[in-house]
Amino acid sequence: MHYIYLLTDPRTDAPFYVGFTKNVEKRFKQHLVSAFKPYSSRNKNRRKNKLMIELDVLGFKFSDIVTVLAEAESKEEAHKVEIEMIANYGRMDYKKGTLLNMTDGGEGGSFPGEKNGMFGKVSAFKGKTHSEENKKKISDRAKKNWEGKTHTEYFGEQKSAKIMESLRLSRLGSKHSKETIAKISESNKGKKLSEEAKKLLRQQRLEKPAHVKEYKLISPDGFEYDTSGKGLAFLCRSINFNYARELQALARKGKTHTKVKKAVTFGWFIFPLKK
Repeated sequence: MHYIYLLTDPRTDAPFYVGFTKNVEKRFKQHLVSAFKPYSSRNKNRRKNKLMIELDVLGFKFSDIVTVLAEAESKEEAHKVEIEMIANYGRMDYKKGTLLNMTDGGEGGSFPGEKNGMFGKVSAFKGKTHSEENKKKISDRAKKNWEGKTHTEYFGEQKSAKIMESLRLSRLGSKHSKETIAKISESNKGKKLSEEAKKLLRQQRLEKPAHVKEYKLISPDGFEYDTSGKGLAFLCRSINFNYARELQALARKGKTHTKVKKAVTFGWFIFPLKK
């Protein structure tokens, strides 16, 4: 069974998208996830994405936005109904309605074969590139939209945080290619961090160091200290103990991490803890 559905803005009751699917709730989640992903050739409906993000930030749910218009037994029948519904509500880019669909329906994307308006034609832009003047105009237009604003200032704190988290999750586990690493390295050559940036980085490393190992220290007086995820160096600084390197070297010795090491010279005990 296929379902032809309608997305509506609950604030104005204006319909903004018609589609079809076998699982309406799953398709709605796909719309929402793609809205937070970066622009690409497969994710280029910016107006729909922007509206989906706004509705999500405002707290509107699936039941507030989605309406099932019709059901169809076959995919071909669903295509026909989708095309009829899009024509009925009207596309915004044709100035015939409020829908943000970028096609007239059917297979989704561009129509295949003779159904495609460009079938048998050659794109006027084929083999051409933008002139430097046009590139500058496009760049200036994009810069003007931001007008020196930060990401948070442009989107708002709540919306910006959601976008950044979605981008982080979409890139999780991915690695830069060697070519990209080389480009980043080349672009950073000759650049120097300001003293303010250096100070901030130092503070961040102290507060949340990467690949931190957990230790417990016992002083000669019997007091216990825990690194608590901030690293041995940070702990030693906080208690004015100036032998962090010696303790780290001592902790690395021996066959197992569970073995207790004793700082004989200073009368301290160090326990490398298992995570």
